[in-house]
Amino acid sequence: MPWACVSDFILIFNFVAMKRKLFAFSILVLTFLLLHPQLLRGDEDWIYFDGFVTDIDNGSPLVEHPVFLSGEDSVLFSMTFTDDAGYYLDSLFVEDSDIENVLVSSFDCNGLEHFYFYEEPESENRYDFELCAGITECQAFYFYEEDEENNLLLYFFDYSEGDIDQWTWYFGDGTSSTEQNPSHLYNAGGVYEVCLIVENTGDSCYSEFCLDVLVGEGDCEAGFEWEPSEENPLEINFTDKSSGNIFFWQWDFGDSTYSDLQSPVHEYAAPGQYMVFLFVSDSGGYCVSQTMEMIQVDMDTTGCEAAFSYTLDTLNNTPFVYLFEDLSEGNINNWFWEFGDNQVSTEKSPQHIYEEGGTYEVCLKISASPNGGGCESELCQTIETPSYFNFGGQVFVDGFTINIDSADKANIAMAYLYRRMNNQWWFMDSREFWKYGYYWFSQKPEGEYLIRTDLLEGSLDYGNYAPAYFEAAVNWTAAKTFFLLNGEEFSVNIELEKLAPLQAGIASLSGYLLEGWTCGSGVQLQHQLIELFNAENKVVAFTYTDEYGNFSFNGLAFDNYRLRAELTGKTVTFVDLSPDAGNPNISEIELIVDCNSFVGVEEYFVENNFVLESVYPLPATDFITLRMVSKISTGANLFIYNLNGQKVFEESYSLGRGKQEFHIPVKALNQGLYLLKLVSVDGKNTISRKILINR
Repeated sequence: MPWACVSDFILIFNFVAMKRKLFAFSILVLTFLLLHPQLLRGDEDWIYFDGFVTDIDNGSPLVEHPVFLSGEDSVLFSMTFTDDAGYYLDSLFVEDSDIENVLVSSFDCNGLEHFYFYEEPESENRYDFELCAGITECQAFYFYEEDEENNLLLYFFDYSEGDIDQWTWYFGDGTSSTEQNPSHLYNAGGVYEVCLIVENTGDSCYSEFCLDVLVGEGDCEAGFEWEPSEENPLEINFTDKSSGNIFFWQWDFGDSTYSDLQSPVHEYAAPGQYMVFLFVSDSGGYCVSQTMEMIQVDMDTTGCEAAFSYTLDTLNNTPFVYLFEDLSEGNINNWFWEFGDNQVSTEKSPQHIYEEGGTYEVCLKISASPNGGGCESELCQTIETPSYFNFGGQVFVDGFTINIDSADKANIAMAYLYRRMNNQWWFMDSREFWKYGYYWFSQKPEGEYLIRTDLLEGSLDYGNYAPAYFEAAVNWTAAKTFFLLNGEEFSVNIELEKLAPLQAGIASLSGYLLEGWTCGSGVQLQHQLIELFNAENKVVAFTYTDEYGNFSFNGLAFDNYRLRAELTGKTVTFVDLSPDAGNPNISEIELIVDCNSFVGVEEYFVENNFVLESVYPLPATDFITLRMVSKISTGANLFIYNLNGQKVFEESYSLGRGKQEFHIPVKALNQGLYLLKLVSVDGKNTISRKILINR
């Protein structure tokens, strides 16, 4: 029968051996597979078997319960164990789709075998077991070990359960013993059926357990050496160093490829760490040995060079936010960042937040696949974070704070904070306040700042005092700046500008704020301060623009006025106007904003604009949930394919910035294994995951 599954073979030999009560069974499986090397050749297809194993009495899951896959001749193909939910899942590789006769089986508490027989299994197969969980009366079980110096001498250990007072061993060579834990010396190597019968004469307890036990004749030990080729570091030369009369070699290179050559040469598709297994046997299959070693496959280091820059995002209200930009040379397709605080990233140009200030060594490791040039490089730089401070101050009118105590809410104000970067002022944060007329900001990086305060509409003094900067200025170009350098500041006080007298009349002025050609569409036109000055350049009134940038002043006397918009950090044209009886209502006044180039933290771009954090629940029943993080607002198309490559589900989604979840209905899909693929609308980002649907 053309079965082949080296991965399952490894699972049996290692995982089963860790289960003490199944140690002897793993030796039997290993023996059979080594005696049938045709079972270890290349694979072309695979089928799945899964289900639940539960207690027949109360339906609770049976945890770490063994389930076996075998053929019609009782040849074991694979074995697995249930998880915490009593669920098992296993697979077999086959050479064609017309395989027949697969038996899935398990044993109950009395040692009785329960099974289901598949004459022609599908690609996905489900069978649930209901078994007794407790030992009734008694259950025979044992394992054995070989003597270190004499491999014909075996030690048997009773692991039976129940109230037992008699043990009878039959060693398969015509001899027996009534000891509980006997030892036995065989005359010759081979495979012997060893049976243990346990009894209790008082309550008629009786149980029998038999295993085919391997008794070794030869003396062999697996071993190998490896080294990369000089011309191609992805090509590894393996040299067999096994001892003994070896007839059979089986290599597993750790990348789903195999070889039965004695000393093969293998080329890996990509660099990385691979666990390599070597199994050896003599011609009779009596002497078997295995060894494993983790090998490191590297790249050529001459085809690329790591480089990066970093910038503190000083306009971010979260402290210690750094933007890293990859500047590496070469056709790079793998990035690995270590930020010096036990945090890592695989993005090309990531953002990272340190929890506290300090000095950190940041390292970037880059690499490229052979198609990208086959190279790797590393660069480390030291970052020393700046200091962060708290600061605040009070706002005054005519020498008194705008509110006298914590209960006085006659005036409510808003503080606007701006930070200087490369000779430009950029908005950073805002805060509403009223208690004692005191405002404060916490954890701001050292640097130079501007602060402006505006009374909110409805405040007691709203119509009497204009917004002002530290210490007392109505225009940002005349404002006094303050510095956070060596400590906290709590007396950055502001005196609001008292409005000059304004005569009433019938004149009106109206217009709108307009972005200049240097601004593009980067200016917020809504709620911008518009100030009205008299002929002595004193503020007589102020207002704020509506959502479209429109403003108006009404009930004005005929006089000379100047209109100006106050946009901190940007210059705006001013207009001198003189409404009179011949032209009392002047409209369509344009105040044009002049924007300089953005010189704060530069925008950065990454190739992976979204990541898929998790997919749950798995196995799924009616729906699955995708938990995602997107760096930009974008669109994505989701596809689900079955194992035949047929598309069975398709949907489009809009991704906003930040974390989000999407619920995908899968109730209409048949149970089985599927491939989920998420593709950005531009096709540059693709994420794939396997999902399992069970019912």
